[in-house]
Amino acid sequence: MLTLFTWGYWGWGASTRSTHKLAEAVDLAEKERSFKPPFFVDIRLRRSVRAKGFSGNAFAHVVGAGRYKWMPELGNRSIATGKSRIEIDRPCYARELLQLAIECRRQQRRVLFFCACPDLETKKCHRKRVADLVRREAARQGRRIEIVEWPGDKPTYDSTVKVTSAMLNKVKSGRKSVPLGKSVDLKEVAGLPWGSVVTLQAREQKLPIVTGPAKYHEGWVLQVVHHGNIGEDANRLKGWGVSFRRERGLE
Repeated sequence: MLTLFTWGYWGWGASTRSTHKLAEAVDLAEKERSFKPPFFVDIRLRRSVRAKGFSGNAFAHVVGAGRYKWMPELGNRSIATGKSRIEIDRPCYARELLQLAIECRRQQRRVLFFCACPDLETKKCHRKRVADLVRREAARQGRRIEIVEWPGDKPTYDSTVKVTSAMLNKVKSGRKSVPLGKSVDLKEVAGLPWGSVVTLQAREQKLPIVTGPAKYHEGWVLQVVHHGNIGEDANRLKGWGVSFRRERGLE
């Protein structure tokens, strides 16, 4: 099965330091799955953006020119025309993206194509349309592929992170991130699948949260997309995580 990843860099591009940390995490996650560092395909029509880490050729400098390709042909033409509907500039380039993924697989690496949108279900996000075009081209060629939002894989439910009582209470009150500290084991959280359940433990109290891959924001943090109740069994949040993945187009 040939796998391609989609991804949105929203929240990662404040500085090149953040994108260096991003590359570190993605490369480590793929290494843990026995793959070489992935190849990044930028499918934005334009690269003049406020996010410093993704403006112009900045991200190419971070990951290296040999692991980055800008394909504006797969960008949303409506960005330039102002139309409300998504219109891929040159849909035929889906064939080139598929061919690139095939070539990368021979090198034991996978392709991750991206734009800025935070998730696939954003109405104006075009990477879902690009994914559909690649699937059709693969079907035309008789190839079996899967396209999934990074980092892919099935959710996990058995991780525990120790926190202070104060932090646990902040999450319970609505905080959306959990600092992981300097001793974080990035191998454990870099490629944590969306919809995974991690239990926060503060002394005798435990609070399960639904989360995904760690993010860097002045230090590594776990994102909190939902939390359960103190003392609740982490397994009871499985269904919520599954629904979240489906609603956000993460399957």
